[in-house]
Amino acid sequence: MSESKFTLNPYDLDPNEDLVHTPVDVENWTEGFFFFGHDGARGISFVIHFAMVIGAPGLWQASVEVGLPNDQVLVTHTRGRSATKTGPGTGPLQVTSIEPMRSWRIEFDGALELTTRTALLEGLHQPGQPVPVRFEFTTTAAGPFWSTTAGGASLAKEVTDPRLAREFYIQSTRYDGHLAWGDQETDFNGVGIRDRSYGSRTHAVLETATWVNCIFDDGRALMLMAARIAGNSSTGGYFVHNDGTDFEPLVVTEGMLMPGDASEPGSIDVDPMADPEWKTFRVRFQGPRSGEQEIVGEVLHSLTTTYVPPIDELLGTAPEWPDRALQSNECPVRYTMNGEVAAGHLERINQLRHLRR
Repeated sequence: MSESKFTLNPYDLDPNEDLVHTPVDVENWTEGFFFFGHDGARGISFVIHFAMVIGAPGLWQASVEVGLPNDQVLVTHTRGRSATKTGPGTGPLQVTSIEPMRSWRIEFDGALELTTRTALLEGLHQPGQPVPVRFEFTTTAAGPFWSTTAGGASLAKEVTDPRLAREFYIQSTRYDGHLAWGDQETDFNGVGIRDRSYGSRTHAVLETATWVNCIFDDGRALMLMAARIAGNSSTGGYFVHNDGTDFEPLVVTEGMLMPGDASEPGSIDVDPMADPEWKTFRVRFQGPRSGEQEIVGEVLHSLTTTYVPPIDELLGTAPEWPDRALQSNECPVRYTMNGEVAAGHLERINQLRHLRR
């Protein structure tokens, strides 16, 4: 990949925004750290999602899923109090800021349980045989520390619902490191995304959301997202041209990202790889510099969890839940745009009642 040339902090924010915050005594206050990485050459991906437990300052929970070749997935859910000012932690899993807004280190030394992609789509994860796992991944910024609430963000104001988080940041990211599981080990060199959020939050207001991210070999980075929150819909995103200019704001104009899709019971397949419209999907977007463009994504794997309001997370897909629970699929994707191929990520979130099983 080429050297990165972009504005890291376009809103001139305090770098401490990217560090752990002091809890505030308000309803459903929490804080989140999300990391997704995909090494396309090795066919390995991971998703790590931290959240501070509501009503228990300093206690963190985290879900970990590592996607391996041949439909295999390593998973765990941990809780603990090993966080510091520079990052969250749950004991065996620790995240540390190397430089806020630019680089983080993710470390794990413990055990995950082996399951399959299919099993996580068919139900909740059942405890299984532990597999010794160690990994260390280092993130490097490949895009701006982008805010959905700061001036210049391209999401409509109604999507920044205060019940989702007071502040929400997104950043295209490169990952380098090492992964060992059982008697196997490998280096990891990939791309992905991370996000940060804090404030009063509940998943109950989220109806559907889709998130597209990819990084090209020349360092350009694309991020698109669409959401329907408490009845309000919007799209947005950015294009990092990696030529020293600020990011280009984008909007989605057509495709599977458009809010309003998947709004009827049974309208969307539980498995993103089983539905031809999701296995290979097309999205059109536009920006003041790029004009109208189309990107095509091919889903390669999926890592599945269930969100239960306000912020609980379960491994796998829950049966029908009475209180607006959602299925989240974090998917490594091969993207093509204007004949160029890029590795990246798709996040697809839908209420359980909308799924076709």
